Amino acid sequence: MAIQAKITTIQGVTLEKSYINISNPQIQKVKTEEGNKYILGANACVYANKQACIDNKPPVEGFSVTCDLDLSKNVIDQAYVALKTNERLSNIVDC
Repeated sequence: MAIQAKITTIQGVTLEKSYINISNPQIQKVKTEEGNKYILGANACVYANKQACIDNKPPVEGFSVTCDLDLSKNVIDQAYVALKTNERLSNIVDC
């Protein structure tokens, strides 16, 4: 699972068809007055394109993705939904 998107890297390079996948998902339990709350954190790895990922090239950039976690839903799907809300991404296509 991954997405293809346009992104401008922190170095200022615009990638029209970057390939971005989620790695290292982690769940954190937080106690609140209302009870327990769960937070999902994961890494988004940005590759220049899909072939770079297939060829095991290093990502050109990475950033964190976080969201409230719904324990009744797929963790990775929720990470991708959160990823798609990143303001630096446009022209998002599911791969």
